[in-house]
Amino acid sequence: MSTHPDTHERITKLQKDVEDIKEELEDQWHEKRPTYEERVRKALEGDKNATVLYLEIDGVRSIKEIEKDLASQQRRIPTMSLWRAS
Repeated sequence: MSTHPDTHERITKLQKDVEDIKEELEDQWHEKRPTYEERVRKALEGDKNATVLYLEIDGVRSIKEIEKDLASQQRRIPTMSLWRAS
C-alpha cells in the first residue's frame, strides 16, 4: 500500500492544530471560570441525583460502573434518573 507524499506533513500539521485548539480551550477555561462554575452550580442545584453523580465522577469509571457502586453502597439511583443526571 502506497502513501501520499504529503501524508507525514499533513499529519504533523493536524497534530499542531489539535495542540493549538487544546491550548485555546484551556485558556478559555481559565478566563471564563466564573461562568463555568455558575453553570455547574445551576445544573446541580436542587437535583440530588445530579449532585451525587457529579461527586462520583472520577474519569475512570463508566456510568454503569458508578451505578453499580452506588447500588452496592445502598445509595442507588434509578437508571433513568442517573442517565438524565449525566
